[in-house]
Amino acid sequence: MYYTPDKREKVTPFDQLGIVVNSLPGDIYLRLYNYVPHERVFTGDQKHMEEDPWENDTYFAGYSYMQIHWEMLSDVRRCSAYARAIYENSIDFKDKLVLDVGCGTGILSVFAAKAGARKVYGVDASDVVHKAELVVKANNCDNVVEIIHGKIEEITLPVDKVDIIISEWMGYFLIFESMLECVLFARDKWLKKDTGLIFPYLAKLYMAPINYDKFYRERILFWEKPVEGVDLTPLINFAKDEFLNARCLRSSEIQADDLLCEGVHFKEIDLYTTTNDQIRTTRGILTFKKTSNHKEFHGYGTWFEVIFQGSDKSRSVSLATHPKELKTHWRQDCWLFKDPVPIGDDETIQIWLEVCQMKWKRHYNVNIISKIGHRDPLSQSWSI
Repeated sequence: MYYTPDKREKVTPFDQLGIVVNSLPGDIYLRLYNYVPHERVFTGDQKHMEEDPWENDTYFAGYSYMQIHWEMLSDVRRCSAYARAIYENSIDFKDKLVLDVGCGTGILSVFAAKAGARKVYGVDASDVVHKAELVVKANNCDNVVEIIHGKIEEITLPVDKVDIIISEWMGYFLIFESMLECVLFARDKWLKKDTGLIFPYLAKLYMAPINYDKFYRERILFWEKPVEGVDLTPLINFAKDEFLNARCLRSSEIQADDLLCEGVHFKEIDLYTTTNDQIRTTRGILTFKKTSNHKEFHGYGTWFEVIFQGSDKSRSVSLATHPKELKTHWRQDCWLFKDPVPIGDDETIQIWLEVCQMKWKRHYNVNIISKIGHRDPLSQSWSI
């Protein structure tokens, strides 16, 4: 029998697993943590629960700690974009009812109050709400901002409709954590039809082929060199399995000169019209033509952009995590092959892309078939 280090929870290590929550698509099985709670180990014929209490409890508990809020609040570009979007569109917030979905420490609620909102409802399912109340009071906004503790799907608002929804819902790979579904729920239930505003209202997800030689040398080629005379080459394949195979490298720093060519956006989300189904599954065919001098192709990089726009379109604000931009806490995400692929000048890369939400709904599988020039296609799957 295995337990967590504090002996409080019975768990199952990965090397002891049979089947862990079947993912989508096909027979790819999920490896997200070093272990999972014992009761989360399934057999293939067990019915998946629509809501997983363990997953939700773990997710919301993570947002109770200061570390994650320090990461977000110390992200100058993130906070500045939201502040500019709200303050520069204060005419839209003046005397309006505002709903802040996933309010965290309450900073966006405070922005909205200072922009002139009549009432702001900040909602969060995490215990961080108690800290948010302190922030609201410290900024003399407690007469305008009301913090509500609970899941957006379960709480009750004292009003029928709101004028504006604000939310910082973006995860790694834009849609990781699936918080956008909470915003869409709030939109459908509370946002005024036709006149309601959502900040941000548009999101785009981009991809480009990359050379990530610096990572490959640091994490893989390292094992080719003896350490104090000890040969470590038998460990190379283990390193490839751990660092490269099947899992996205979230929040990785990609430089602009790592790109084999400029990226293209393969997912565009209009928050006024999109549905959960449109977010949960994405399929497409993308074509890239190499323009850099790199001779090896290590995989793909992804990043996103969101756009804030009020009634005055000239005051729109963009927040992009492109490698050429100053760093954000999201950085970029890497999807790397197990081995580098040689690539010639001006070669074309065509990919067939499929992104599917897992049955652990905050996570996704990404499947890509890559055809480089006239060579045989390469197929690989990753999880995030």
